[in-house]
Amino acid sequence: MKKIARAACLCLALTMALAACGGPPNIRATYLGQSDTRVETRQTPFPTSAPTTAPTVVPTAAPTPSPDPTPDPSLVRYYLSQIAFSSEYGGSASSEGKVRKWEQPILIQVSGSPTDEDLVTLDSHIEALGMIPGMPDIRRVASGGSVEMYFVPLSGMAYAIPGYVEGNWGYFQVWWDSGMRIEKALVGITTDVTTQEQRNHLILEEVTQMLGLMQDSDLYEDSIFYAPWTETQALSELDWQTLYLLYRPDIRAGMTWDEVIAVLAGEGAAANG
Repeated sequence: MKKIARAACLCLALTMALAACGGPPNIRATYLGQSDTRVETRQTPFPTSAPTTAPTVVPTAAPTPSPDPTPDPSLVRYYLSQIAFSSEYGGSASSEGKVRKWEQPILIQVSGSPTDEDLVTLDSHIEALGMIPGMPDIRRVASGGSVEMYFVPLSGMAYAIPGYVEGNWGYFQVWWDSGMRIEKALVGITTDVTTQEQRNHLILEEVTQMLGLMQDSDLYEDSIFYAPWTETQALSELDWQTLYLLYRPDIRAGMTWDEVIAVLAGEGAAANG
């Protein structure tokens, strides 16, 4: 998520995480909170090295992308380890280091003043996401959404999303239950300070990250998760394959990284057997 400033999470009746996107420059504000107590979050991506208590499946350094359009599985596993197990600027002590994903229908309710192209971008992305095996039912609805998506002027973002940090062009906030199953999300896209191309990018990024890939990365410039400001107009093949991996039925909400690599190691052992 690219931003002017970032925001955080407050642990209310449900656990929630927040993230933000704005234009350059890339200045970050980070905190997490338990009730009214705010604590500085760590900056180190999770994990910093492959665990020693389980078979090594993911390398400790990022693999070099292959020229082949389909990324090597080891690269996909590595990328999942970097962007799925922490919130970029939020999360609670009990949720960091665990898989968070949707298991209930993802019903996106749009409010505000989207352009026709905004809706085309959103609907096309929803259709593509719905083709991922294991992805819950995801669609746009007129009411009763589990995701409320607002297209509003910059001055209206604070009214749309609680805890909004002033100046951000895009923002999302999610809630999950004790099992790390995401239940609700708010997404905000500014309409008056962004071009159509910038909104297209923000729609793709915010909707993708609220699915559970909440951390940014400095590794791959063509990725929708690339931390510096870009206006990428499509997810990379690596992005898509990482989503496919996250939503495999055997990768369950609440799993730790050790548990995920154990699943992947067992799959490899079965294939070699």
